[in-house]
Amino acid sequence: MSSELWLQIDDPADETALVCVVEEAVIGRDLRCDVVLHDEEASRVHARVDPDGGRGWVVIDLATTNGTFVNAERIVGPARIAVGDVIRIGRVSCTVVVPPSSTN
Repeated sequence: MSSELWLQIDDPADETALVCVVEEAVIGRDLRCDVVLHDEEASRVHARVDPDGGRGWVVIDLATTNGTFVNAERIVGPARIAVGDVIRIGRVSCTVVVPPSSTN
C-alpha cells in the first residue's frame, strides 16, 4: 500500500487542486486545517483522513451536522477509501486519485 494519499479537490468556490497527504490530515473550513475548503456547508473542522496501519486509508466524520459521504453514502464510522472513491463534504468532492507519475 502507498504511504501517500492523493486527493483531487473539486471545490465550487475555488480552483481544482491536487493534494498529497502523508499522515493524518484534517479537512474543513478553518484555516488551520490541513486541507482548507471554501464551502459554507462544510464545518470548520469537518473530517479527518488517517493511514490505516499500512492497509490503506480511512476517512472519519468529526461529528458534523451535514455529514461526510463516501460514494454518495453517509458514513457513520471510519470508512475505508481507495483510488476512485469520492469523499463529499458539503458541495466539495474529494476524489482519491492515482499518484501523479514522478517521471516526465
